[in-house]
Amino acid sequence: MFLHRVKNGDLLAYISVFFAVFSWALNWIVGRAMKDDIGPVAMGFWRWFIAFLLILPFCWREMQSKWSFIWAQRYQLCLLGLLGAVAFNTFLYVGLQYTKPSNASLINTAVPTFIFVLSYFVNKEPIRKLQILGLLLSTIGVGVVVFRGDLSLFQSLTFNAGDLWILLAMSFWATYTVLLKSRSVGVSPLLFLAATLMFSLPFVVPFYVWEYSVRGGFVVNPQTIATLIFYGTVPSILAYMLWNHGVTTIGANRTGIFVYLMPLLTISLAVIFLGESVFGYHAVGAAAIFFGIWLTSR
Repeated sequence: MFLHRVKNGDLLAYISVFFAVFSWALNWIVGRAMKDDIGPVAMGFWRWFIAFLLILPFCWREMQSKWSFIWAQRYQLCLLGLLGAVAFNTFLYVGLQYTKPSNASLINTAVPTFIFVLSYFVNKEPIRKLQILGLLLSTIGVGVVVFRGDLSLFQSLTFNAGDLWILLAMSFWATYTVLLKSRSVGVSPLLFLAATLMFSLPFVVPFYVWEYSVRGGFVVNPQTIATLIFYGTVPSILAYMLWNHGVTTIGANRTGIFVYLMPLLTISLAVIFLGESVFGYHAVGAAAIFFGIWLTSR
């Protein structure tokens, strides 16, 4: 049955979701590296403002021709923009200012559970036994990676205010993913992203002004410019369009389980760019994660 669905076009959706998650894992690496250079609200604001400016010329004509439809859907588009872009990313960047990477990776694994529960109540998507088994197996795999195969580390794990910000961010993302399944159609994916940003970005401005008054701005140099351009393109435009395609094609539950790849991909990227080491527990955790995803995808 799984191969039959792949032949019908689902393979592209799975590949799209994988690369979306990969882009966000890379976003975590950059976010941690630049947390002292750019404020979290500034990160979120400029990331999406740049993305909006880049995609607007490509959907301007469609926006003009379908403006009455977009305006009629303004509340729904604003809500999706706040949940999936503005609030989610801003809270994520705030959390990364304070919490440990291991804590953030562990909390990130709550997203599939949130999606499963919300999908059941909102979209009436059934939760099957194989999906539950895959969810549990992937959770175990993430635990192996996060705790480095040593259960004693769980006792020393402490939580702080940053963890709460991360948890809230993940709940926003899960809600966005579930509501995305039932969104109104009638516009292209590019226009949909532009419209959600257009209605939601103004809500960030007061918080940006507050952060600027408290923390000050950031130094404009090649490093910060390159960071913001990266934020505004790869994890924003590209990743969100890939993720949205996955949700609308294979559903929120199957898409959401790919979040379990985040800790694994983040560690892999840290090995490549930060020179960290790979150990045996990484392979064990990776095997459990991939097998869990395969079960859920069935």
